[in-house]
Amino acid sequence: MQKTHAQNLVLKLLPLTLSKKEVINFASQFDPIYFHLDEILAKQSMLGGLSASGFHTCSLAMKMLSIAWPETVTDLEMQEVKSLKWLEPVRPDDVLSGEATIIQHNSSSLHPTRSLFEADINLQNQNHTMVLQMKCLVLTDQNRSTGNE
Repeated sequence: MQKTHAQNLVLKLLPLTLSKKEVINFASQFDPIYFHLDEILAKQSMLGGLSASGFHTCSLAMKMLSIAWPETVTDLEMQEVKSLKWLEPVRPDDVLSGEATIIQHNSSSLHPTRSLFEADINLQNQNHTMVLQMKCLVLTDQNRSTGNE
């Protein structure tokens, strides 16, 4: 049996700026493809220039979500990515911002101390171009939630 506590909570994701050094460092460690590493070669790629790894962008989205999440919740655990779309390349010096809409908040009789949220995360750059859309399931400790019980 599931009990719904809250729906359609919109969290503003505060801006983060992505530097060229951060793009290259992340790619060097986790996604070493030339258009994430070499500015000259990247200009000739299908992306038309140096761009952040999509997984780097996802990591930034999760960081932004954890910052925006209500202060009373300290434990966030990604359970599942239901959908993920990289809509446009993220470039060095892009300023990313966006919002996360919490579209479900359920607790389960199987896990009474935990709450499961479905989050719809949208990121855009400084030009208001949508760069990422992600739907994910996030598990939290219900005992540390926002009091919407």
